[in-house]
Amino acid sequence: MCLPPVGQPLRPYLFKRRPQKNPKKAGSSARPGRKAAAKPSVSNTSSPTELPSAPSLLNHNQQTTDEWYKSPRTKKDYGNYVKSGKAWIIEWTSEGTLDDEISADAFDIITSETPLPLRALTAFKCEHLERGFATAEGLRSAFKDYFERVCGCQGDFWKYNSHMGNWEGNPVFESGYESLQNCHNRTSTATQALPMLPADLKMIMEYLDSTEAIKYFTVTQRLYFKAFLTTAFTLWTRNDELINLQSKDILRSATGIPYHEFALIFHKTNKDPTKDTWFRLILLIPKSTATPISMLGKNIWRDYWAVVFVEPTFTAFRRVVDRFPD
Repeated sequence: MCLPPVGQPLRPYLFKRRPQKNPKKAGSSARPGRKAAAKPSVSNTSSPTELPSAPSLLNHNQQTTDEWYKSPRTKKDYGNYVKSGKAWIIEWTSEGTLDDEISADAFDIITSETPLPLRALTAFKCEHLERGFATAEGLRSAFKDYFERVCGCQGDFWKYNSHMGNWEGNPVFESGYESLQNCHNRTSTATQALPMLPADLKMIMEYLDSTEAIKYFTVTQRLYFKAFLTTAFTLWTRNDELINLQSKDILRSATGIPYHEFALIFHKTNKDPTKDTWFRLILLIPKSTATPISMLGKNIWRDYWAVVFVEPTFTAFRRVVDRFPD
């Protein structure tokens, strides 16, 4: 290292750097082979972002609702309900079946008479064709959506505006149509499988003993069905115990009567399994004058055939009639 002449300071010479052959530009990447990321340029003259208009927001909201809320099958069902309803009103008005004040375009031009063909359509489907509550509810939902989207009927009401001189709201909320739809809701029967209750069994047994059953069925047929019905009912009501019951599950009470303790959990209501209701099922019924329902039909059936096979036909018939008069 060369020292400066006498009298000159030493500091600039110690910190002076040699010039580099290929100096790196500012902002270049430290690793070779990579390009530096471009920095976004900020312009002070850029215009502010334009806000969307109210109609565009409403249109976007409607599209989002259609896409996520209603499945393609629901849209197809709604369209079929509306198409069949329009075809029905055109056919009935051309034949003169409906009143004169109801026109063929009652579902296209909303007037005070629009709820009338809607009520007539629902009554025709549910009362004449004997459809269930699902059809009435499907018609209401389809036309509610149609009136709202196509005809612009907004609101959950149907009333007359005296100031404007027209009807406002959705025709499906007309009081007469709502009463008809609620009537089908109350009188409709469930189509899914329902459990058979003792009251149902009692009703069938009473029918088999009625004069109408005696008129259409023989004694053998009625007794056979009683035996089959009581046995099947007993097996069905105890099916769960027959599958899961083991000898270790049989307990004995203080008096020595064997029983099986089990719990009923209501899965549909999502109740806590620790808070269910416990029951005790007596396995052996003590001797008494009462006959279990599972043995009632079988005992009568057995006694009936014992009489038929042992004695002649006429005598057996007389004894059966005397013993089982029904």
